[in-house]
Amino acid sequence: MKKTKFTVMAILATMLTVNIFAQNVGINDDGSTPNNSAMLDVKSTSKGLLIPRLTLEQRNAIVNPVNGLLIWQTTEFYGFYYYDESKINWIPLLTPYNETDPIFMRTFDVTGSVTGDLLKYDGVAEKYVRFTPNYLTSETQNLANVVTNSGNAQNQSITNVSQLGIGTNAPDTRTALEINSTSKGVLMPRLTDAQRDALSQNVPNGMLIVNTSAKQMQIFFDNVWYPLSMGTGIIAPVLPTITTAAASEISPTAATCGGNVTADGNTPVTARGVCWSINHDPTTSDFKTIDGAGTGLFSSVITGLEENTTYYARAYATNNVGTAYGTEISFTTASFGTMTDQDGNVYRTVAIGTQIWTVENLKTTHYRNGDPIDNVTGDAAWAALTTGAYCWYDNDIAYKPVYGALYNWFAAGDARNLAPAGWHVATDAEWTTLVTYLGGTAVAGGKLKEMGLAHWTSPNTGATNSVGFTSLPNSIRLNTGEFSILGNRAYYWTSDSSAWFYFLINDATTCNRFAFAKEFGYAVRLVKD
Repeated sequence: MKKTKFTVMAILATMLTVNIFAQNVGINDDGSTPNNSAMLDVKSTSKGLLIPRLTLEQRNAIVNPVNGLLIWQTTEFYGFYYYDESKINWIPLLTPYNETDPIFMRTFDVTGSVTGDLLKYDGVAEKYVRFTPNYLTSETQNLANVVTNSGNAQNQSITNVSQLGIGTNAPDTRTALEINSTSKGVLMPRLTDAQRDALSQNVPNGMLIVNTSAKQMQIFFDNVWYPLSMGTGIIAPVLPTITTAAASEISPTAATCGGNVTADGNTPVTARGVCWSINHDPTTSDFKTIDGAGTGLFSSVITGLEENTTYYARAYATNNVGTAYGTEISFTTASFGTMTDQDGNVYRTVAIGTQIWTVENLKTTHYRNGDPIDNVTGDAAWAALTTGAYCWYDNDIAYKPVYGALYNWFAAGDARNLAPAGWHVATDAEWTTLVTYLGGTAVAGGKLKEMGLAHWTSPNTGATNSVGFTSLPNSIRLNTGEFSILGNRAYYWTSDSSAWFYFLINDATTCNRFAFAKEFGYAVRLVKD
């Protein structure tokens, strides 16, 4: 239990000093119990709360003020001030509304109207801040019976009291509670983000805390915690502010876009991304990405597009007010090309950077000059090869349309060339150029892999196929002649004599390079001359 010390001078003729041990303390005139989420719950529909009033000199004379200490300064730039240990300074919380003051900031209500100010100064003669009833009626609750010395209770209340004074025996008649001191302030409850969010679901409007995570005072209103800043009172939430990035890396089936959430609208952004459509003014009801939350820059990969089609896209950001959109952009997807091999198989092709690649694995059974490539099925025969050969996965031609053929390096590097005229088996240098263009080995694999689990086994980490390469998990044939499990890996030969190959895996976004035995059977992709 926390120990709260009060020096109470209320309706008593003499000073009464008490110590209260309680989870909740309520001050009210209707006998209701304090709200469970409030340490001190003051409830009144006809009176306000007075905070200790100190001059600038008296405030600065406080020795080692504690973080979050709150006072009302009565001289110079008068108003609420709280002490911020991180800044080693007193921070103005509210500046009174008075157009003749040296500092003037006007407040607005939740609709943005000048009338019905949430926090408004009532004039020089009445130096206090009042809460307009339409928006901040006193809904904080409870006071309890007469306080007893060293009382222990789950909920402690003070009831049937006209006014209660702490540090004064003559509390102002306009207040339910007046705290008076020229040497001390009032400590508000200090909670971290996690502690604040752990409060009960029925937090009353008007509850005040010092948020030690955000280093600011906050007020609860309509299910949202708002920061209190100088001259603004409750900062009314509005839609976020967001811009849309230009499209890039446009392939026949995908494009990269994104945005920048430059302001959250005074309430957290819970979702952001890009939405798109073949029609103008796309919304989140159309296709969309979800790229995290909060403010700042983000990147989005738009997938599942049709070739040679114009799309319209906007970045979006959502908070509890609604969804805001950035400026609309448009882009047109690229078109696939085609290539035909010496067997008559037709392949789609795609431009990636400065290169043009085949989109499917090679299926040919002949070299460019028409010589047949040996189709070797036996394990022992495959293991003993020193010349070019191919096979279908598991020696089953049914796998040909989707996965193409598996070739040993002797075929991939053969001078007769697996590719038709104008094309060639990709070299190590060309694979390196591709991987570098896509951002390096750590991320290139995700951009090359086909999306989803139609062919790849779970989880197919980071697969976006953003450049249309459409890598499939073709598996391999080992140098023993055995086949590995289909679905987890994709391997591609280079034509280099060092027998370099590149591989992608189902549980990472990497595209790595390695050299191994030339007897292995891997897939082959072609590059245009």
